[in-house]
Amino acid sequence: MDESRSLSRILPYSPENYPKPLPTFASEEELRDFWDTHDFTYYEDELEAVPYEELPQPFKRAMDWTPPMPRRRPVSHRTGVVVLRLSDDQLRAATEVAAKRHVPVRELVRSWVSSGLERERSTQEPKTGT
Repeated sequence: MDESRSLSRILPYSPENYPKPLPTFASEEELRDFWDTHDFTYYEDELEAVPYEELPQPFKRAMDWTPPMPRRRPVSHRTGVVVLRLSDDQLRAATEVAAKRHVPVRELVRSWVSSGLERERSTQEPKTGT
């Protein structure tokens, strides 16, 4: 295909060359070809709004979609961020262990920190009964 011809299908015509009023089309293919090369904003005054009830189902679903609300953690489960620098060997070893356990590295490291904190707390608890 000639390069200039293929570019003419992609690049819109200049607005002064747009036919007014909006032409009628003999086939859906003609309609598609026309809108592939024209900007509908030059014809907004000639287009009619389609009532919601007359829209095809896929359009209704798209119009009714609302983004999901972000999940918020309860106050007791809020987290902070700690940047932890590991040597290449430490990171490689943690990644290998995480892969064997089928968990993400960050969850594995988080569990190690949690276990270490529990161990630390248990050694600091006052001994009773002597």
